[in-house]
Amino acid sequence: MSIYVPNFIEFCQVNQPMLLYQLFLGLYQIISKGLAPFNVKIKHWVEGQHEVWNIIESQAKEIKQPIIWVHCASYGEFEQGLPIIESLKKEYPAHQIWLTFFSPSGYLHRKNDKTVNFVSYLPLDGRKNAQRFLQTIQPSLIVFIKYEFWYYYLAEAKRLSIPTLLMSAIFRKDQLFFKWYGGFYKKMLHLFTFVLVQDENSKKLIIPIIGEEKITITGDTRFDRVLQTTQQTVSFDWLHKLNASKIIIAGSTWEKDHEIIAAASKELNNYNWIIVPHHVDAASIEECKTALPHATTLTELLHTHQTFNNPKIIIVDQIGLLRSLYQY
Repeated sequence: MSIYVPNFIEFCQVNQPMLLYQLFLGLYQIISKGLAPFNVKIKHWVEGQHEVWNIIESQAKEIKQPIIWVHCASYGEFEQGLPIIESLKKEYPAHQIWLTFFSPSGYLHRKNDKTVNFVSYLPLDGRKNAQRFLQTIQPSLIVFIKYEFWYYYLAEAKRLSIPTLLMSAIFRKDQLFFKWYGGFYKKMLHLFTFVLVQDENSKKLIIPIIGEEKITITGDTRFDRVLQTTQQTVSFDWLHKLNASKIIIAGSTWEKDHEIIAAASKELNNYNWIIVPHHVDAASIEECKTALPHATTLTELLHTHQTFNNPKIIIVDQIGLLRSLYQY
C-alpha cells in the first residue's frame, strides 16, 4: 500500500489550493447554518440557499430571449453595476437580464426590481451547482461586478465557451492575487474573457498575470450612478423636520467610523449629521446608536410630528437612500 503514498502526496501538492477552496465552501455552509439562529443576515442567506433552486427553476420557465447573467455580491455592487446593466439593455435589447446576488442585502431589497427580468440568489459555488445553473439559464454573456471570484462558475463558463467579463474591478498590491501563494486566484483571473478595471494602477498590477490585451480601463461606474441620481431630484419630506443648519452626510459607515463621527459631531455641533451605515440590520443600527447616543433613527423621525430647532444626528436605518441623499 505504501507505494501509493508518494502519488497521494503529489496529488495534494498539485491540488492543495482546490482542496482548500472546497474545504472553505463546505465549512462556510456548515458554519452559516450553525450561526443562522443568532444572526438575521446569515439566517436570510441560509433560507435563501434552501429555496434557491425552486426560485431559479420557476423563473427559468419565463425565459423568452437569450440571457445575460449579471452577478453582484451585494447591494453596493448592484449600485455600482446599475449603469452597466442599463447599458447592456440598450446594447442588447433582444436579451433578458438575469441578476444574482450572494448577499441578502442585495437580494432581499432587489428581488422585485423592474430593471432586470429575473432575480435570484447565486447557489453556493460548486461543480454541480455551476453546471446546473448554467444549464438552466444558458446565458450568452456573463458579467461579474467588482469583487466576485467563484471558481466553479468561471471554469464551467470557460468550458462552455461563454464570454465572461469582470467589470468595475479594482486591484491593490495587498490582495491575494499578488502574493507568492496566490496562484489559485491568478488562475481564476485567467478564466475571465476580459477584465474592465477602474484605474491605471489596477491595469498595471494584472498585466503580468493575464496580459494587456484582456484589460480595459473604464473608470468607476459608481460616479456614473451618482451623477444619474443627482439629475433625478428626489424629495425627502423628513428633511424639513431638521433646522436650517448645513448637513454633513457620512455614507456607508462602519463601526470604527462611528467612533470618529461621534468625536467630530461634538466639535461640529452646529451641523445636522446624517449617518448611513453600511449595514442596516438591527445589530448594526444598535451599535451605531451606542456610539452616537443622542442620535435619532430615520424610522423614529418618520413617526414624529416634531420639528427641531437645534441640529440633529440622524441614523438612516433603511436601505437604498444614500445615493439620493448626495444631492443635499
